[in-house]
Amino acid sequence: MAKLSLWLLTPAKDQPFEFLDHTLRCGDALVGLHSLDQLKFYRMQPEQDAEARFFGSWLEGVDEAIKLRLELKGLPAMTVEAVEQQERLALAAADKLARLRCAADVLVAAALGAESAGERVARTQEAAQWARG
Repeated sequence: MAKLSLWLLTPAKDQPFEFLDHTLRCGDALVGLHSLDQLKFYRMQPEQDAEARFFGSWLEGVDEAIKLRLELKGLPAMTVEAVEQQERLALAAADKLARLRCAADVLVAAALGAESAGERVARTQEAAQWARG
């Protein structure tokens, strides 16, 4: 629905309907992570002196996803082929982040599902163990 609404309001009526796919994301814009440090330290409010829980191979996909998204952003969406290329790049970038996205979802669920600070810490530690597998 959001895509249709944006497409109807845009002056780019001559472009394929799908040219907005890579700019729209599903999710709750009010709740979630806003910093990679939140995942690195696996805390909603990371403290820099805390022990990093996720690093190395866990975060490698982020740089790769950024490169793919920048490549995607530079492509014009004037043809169906270009839109298909954008879709391939968007899917590849999402694939690079799938594991981190799951870990982020578990962190947010653990933090929001707790009724006290102590329970939040316990749930977050348990979630970190689960996410690292």
